[in-house]
Amino acid sequence: VTDRDDRRCVVCDTTWSQWSSWSTCLNNQQSRSRVRQNQVTYDRCETVADHESRTCKVCRTSWSNWSAWSSCINGQQTRRRTREIQADYNHCTVHTDTDSRTCVNCNTVWSAWSGLSSCSNNKQTRSRHREVQQSYNQCRTEHDTDQRDCVICDQQWSDWSSWGGCINNQQKRSRTRRIQVSHNECRVVTDEDTRHCVACPGTWSAWTAWGCCSSSGVQQRSRERQIQDTYNSCRADSQHQTQRCQHCSDSDWTLWSSCSNGSRWRARRVSYGWDSNGNCLYFDSREEGCCENCTPTSWTQWGPCYP
Repeated sequence: VTDRDDRRCVVCDTTWSQWSSWSTCLNNQQSRSRVRQNQVTYDRCETVADHESRTCKVCRTSWSNWSAWSSCINGQQTRRRTREIQADYNHCTVHTDTDSRTCVNCNTVWSAWSGLSSCSNNKQTRSRHREVQQSYNQCRTEHDTDQRDCVICDQQWSDWSSWGGCINNQQKRSRTRRIQVSHNECRVVTDEDTRHCVACPGTWSAWTAWGCCSSSGVQQRSRERQIQDTYNSCRADSQHQTQRCQHCSDSDWTLWSSCSNGSRWRARRVSYGWDSNGNCLYFDSREEGCCENCTPTSWTQWGPCYP
């Protein structure tokens, strides 16, 4: 005879479940789990969990800020941004996004210095320029100026000087001007002109002797010199002096001399003109006569002629 006793029981699923998805990567760690049931008693199961972890890497999936625009090459400028895409749990791949735009290349190198300006107010200037990027598609010109001290040289010829003295039949004159040696220095240059000339003595001759007294009682003397008429000819120049003559008169006759050999004589001074100083000139005149009755002799020859 068989006696049976029945009871209610539970069959537990002791097979491990599928692994769960990996958790979010936190602090470079990722985990997952799986479960199964263990038979605790005939009528009760207990769930048992199994956990697994691994090192992981969190990828930056948001876009980075745009980079600065690149240099303008062939009229184009580019910029980039990046983000990371999860390749697997511990590897990221970088994805790049590129943006471009049309641009203008500005010549930012300074130009050569310009030539120096004319000297004004003792200053000279020169300049240079370059392009500065105003915006990605526009340039602005920038100027630079340099200045230095200077002097202005009068390069015009001066008036000719007066002709110099005639030396060795040559006469000279000159003129000058200042020429630029450097920006702040002048040098004087001289230009000379010569011509043939005649040198006139210019010295006075000795005075001539006083001339005869005129009827008005005046006498004259003169002297001469050669003076410059033109640079190559002379002309005569003269000076005259006059002075009043002395009043000259004949002296009275002397008394008759004593008789000698039947004749006697008397004398006087006779005026006949003036010397070079205007003094009276005299000669002695003598007259002879008979003491008593006598016959005059014939006249002698005429004496010398006085002025």
